[in-house]
Amino acid sequence: MAHQAAAPKENMQSLVAAAATLSIPVYALVVLVGVLSANRLTVLYTWHPVLEVVFYITALMGIIKPQMRAFTNPSEHKALMAQHAYWQIAAAVAVSAGTAAIYINKEQKGYPHLTSWHGVVGYTATFWWLFQVVAGIMIYKFPRKLGGNLKKMYYAHRVSGYLSLIAVGLAHFLAAVNGYNGHELGSRAAMVIIIALLTSLFLVLANGRWTSKLGIMKID
Repeated sequence: MAHQAAAPKENMQSLVAAAATLSIPVYALVVLVGVLSANRLTVLYTWHPVLEVVFYITALMGIIKPQMRAFTNPSEHKALMAQHAYWQIAAAVAVSAGTAAIYINKEQKGYPHLTSWHGVVGYTATFWWLFQVVAGIMIYKFPRKLGGNLKKMYYAHRVSGYLSLIAVGLAHFLAAVNGYNGHELGSRAAMVIIIALLTSLFLVLANGRWTSKLGIMKID
């Protein structure tokens, strides 16, 4: 009976994850088409939004994958965590390169840094996310060396991850509102970007609430 009762919840969870997965490419496609239509890839600045979109895709996919189903045995849990780690390492590479692109671009042109809320939130989200990746690797690969309660460490890592995801979403939202450094994408495109961004973010976060209740990523 308990298994039958959990099945509808798991199905709903999978549907929510699938909806989030569909909204991510919509956001990415509109941003990339808009940015690349106004900027060439030979321009260093262009690589900032391009790589940040790649970061957003890989970061969310790394969260959605473990959310789509509950693991039933230790080996399945290990496989899901490995997928999560690979996606987040890819995300860390993308966000590091994207941040380096905008930093070097401003240095070359003599522009000051951190002059907008997008910049402040963006740098905060970037370093927070990189910390999350390092912490996750340490917890996953070297749990005994860290000491302490493993369940609490996983819980803290998960909560911090969702909070950092909100910071990431806010940074991308501010970029869309600011027209990507003055390269206006048009009101309709901006609206599609914002709706798709907020939809994907909300669905992933909503699914995260259910994961703790259903036992996803639960440490026994």
